[in-house]
Amino acid sequence: RILPRAVEDFAAMDTDSGQMSKVAIEAKGLAINIKPSAPWQNTVSFTEPSVIPKKIPATAPDVHLDLDWVHGFNAKQARQNVDYSHKGEIVYPAGAVGVVLDVASKKQVFMNAHTDIILCMKVLAMPKKKQTLVVSGEAGKLAKVIVWNTGVLGKAPEVLKVLKGFHQDG
Repeated sequence: RILPRAVEDFAAMDTDSGQMSKVAIEAKGLAINIKPSAPWQNTVSFTEPSVIPKKIPATAPDVHLDLDWVHGFNAKQARQNVDYSHKGEIVYPAGAVGVVLDVASKKQVFMNAHTDIILCMKVLAMPKKKQTLVVSGEAGKLAKVIVWNTGVLGKAPEVLKVLKGFHQDG
């Protein structure tokens, strides 16, 4: 049922999902504005700094995070995304990261140029040229397709080409 609230605002109440408590709050006049808010608005007030410095530095702090190991694999969104490089390394997507795993040395290197989850990946191993090319595509409104090589173990894979503007909505 629809309850009138103001000239331009209406609240749709569903009695099956427990929304009657909102109706009771409105009846008591305790809720001034119970419109749904964006998720970030509920988080922002809790993330305010406790002390605001008088002068904010113009440069970013000299700290960063390094990715050591990826646990997991994109198995729900796509199929046939695991393949081997020309050296026998396993190449697969995990979230928005392309992972190259050397099983013998138990080391991983990462291609993290994607900004959204990787939906598809194709590996082209070229043993005669001693290289492996990978093409991976991501989800998102302005999805990218990235061409990269698996690189040398211990060094990050190299992004060769980024194709964007051709695919929409992943």
